[in-house]
This record gives sequence, structure tokens and C-alpha cells, in this order.
Amino acid sequence: MLCYIRHRMTIALSFFYENNFLLLGDSFNLGIPIHFIMENLHIHAEKKKPGIAFEKYSGSLKITGNSSIENPDKFYEEVVNWLDEYTIQPAKETVFSMQMEYFNSSSAKHLMRLFRVLERAHADNKTKVLIKWYHNEHDGSMLEAGEDYASMLKVPFTFIEEADI
Repeated sequence: MLCYIRHRMTIALSFFYENNFLLLGDSFNLGIPIHFIMENLHIHAEKKKPGIAFEKYSGSLKITGNSSIENPDKFYEEVVNWLDEYTIQPAKETVFSMQMEYFNSSSAKHLMRLFRVLERAHADNKTKVLIKWYHNEHDGSMLEAGEDYASMLKVPFTFIEEADI
């Protein structure tokens, strides 16, 4: 969302917190385009729905749990939209932690959409992206899935083996 704010203030640059939005004011009475600063995205995990913890200012993006939603389009649309907005003015470094135990093929397509958004931001030098792919030491299929994504994307991956995720 793009907003033009036009007003005069005594302080050259002031920040105001109002209704969870950070507004930037100017003392030059110029129309300066600013983006409403978005809120973090938090979605609690459920049995078949992953948990999302995306932190705008720190650049920490985390997905946990399982994703075996029958129709994942609506769920992931919100996540992709948030990520698109985030990449307009991202943190200097973005770390995407993939800590899922399982995802189905329908979810895999949406995960690739998320990774492609990050890949574009990384390629455009908007943010330095690192994908941390966590996998259980006894689950070769999740490691293989991560390696497949890494081979298709031009973003650095780190694979982290854990006893239990």
C-alpha cells in the first residue's frame, strides 16, 4: 500500500506509532511516498497447517510443523502477499528457516512461490537471503526435498541436521 503524506512538522523527521503503523512525517511540506510499515505475520500451527513466524524488522522468517492442507491456495496466498510486501523494503539480511516435518505436493508448489519471491529480492540486491533447511537426521526425504529446492534456486542454502525438529 503506497501512501502520500503532506503536512508540516516542527521536527524534520518524526516517527509516530499509531494503530500499529509507523508513519514518517516531513517538515518540508513535500508529498513523499511512504509505505505503511507492515505488521509481522504470525500464524499458529495446527495439525495439518504450518506455523508462520515472519518478523519484518529482524528479517527472520520461519515456517514450522506440517503442511498437508487439502486446498492450500488460500493459506499460502496470505503468506506470499506478506512476503511480496516485505521485499519492497526488506531487512538488510533475510534468514528463512524451513523447519517443517512434512509437506505435501500441493504445499511444495506454494513453498516454491515463497522461495522465488526471496530469490528475486536476493538477485536485485534488496536483501541478502539465506535459507536454513532443517531436517531430521532420520528423514532423508526432507533433506532430499531441500536439496531439490537448492538446485533450482539461486539463493544460498544451509542444511542443518537435528535429532528432532
